[in-house]
Amino acid sequence: MLLSRPSIELYFGRGGTGKTCLALSRIGPARSILFDINEQEILARHAVVCTTARELVLALQGNARRICWRGFGTLGPAAFEFGNKAAWAAGDLVVYWDEVDFMMEPSHCPPWAYRLINAGRHHGVTIKATARRPASVSRHLTAGATAVYSYAVTGSRDVVYLADFFGRDAAAALPNLGRGQALIWTEHGTTQKKIY
Repeated sequence: MLLSRPSIELYFGRGGTGKTCLALSRIGPARSILFDINEQEILARHAVVCTTARELVLALQGNARRICWRGFGTLGPAAFEFGNKAAWAAGDLVVYWDEVDFMMEPSHCPPWAYRLINAGRHHGVTIKATARRPASVSRHLTAGATAVYSYAVTGSRDVVYLADFFGRDAAAALPNLGRGQALIWTEHGTTQKKIY
């Protein structure tokens, strides 16, 4: 399925605010690869867990709907790019990058990640990514965002950065958002909403 436009959703917030749960709930039943750098149980639940390149390729060639990619223990940092290259080849799926700021920097985006961000839609690839610090994420990723969800963040650089999405007045509320409260930006504007 080719997408008419990119779909890149970003989820920000301090640890434990619910960004992973929200991102996963928005994947739904779509075929997906969950990049699990921290080996979290929530990502492995109802998924085929892959720790080697061969396992990932076989899972993508088979009927696996949800794949938990844990190749970081065997391939190290190269696991991120291998998983992205595999997603590009497979197409028609959701790529979920958990704690994406561990895998890319503000001024650098690995080549296959860059390709997915800028041309993934031609392969039916949707991206969802979480991070604690929006100011630490590649500018290529944030520039391509079609939706941004942010729970409470407290770093002044993060608040200033998110003001470009939410507007200065709305972003000023970010450090004081209550549990379950989030600011949401889409092309239609900004809203504040209790998610859970």
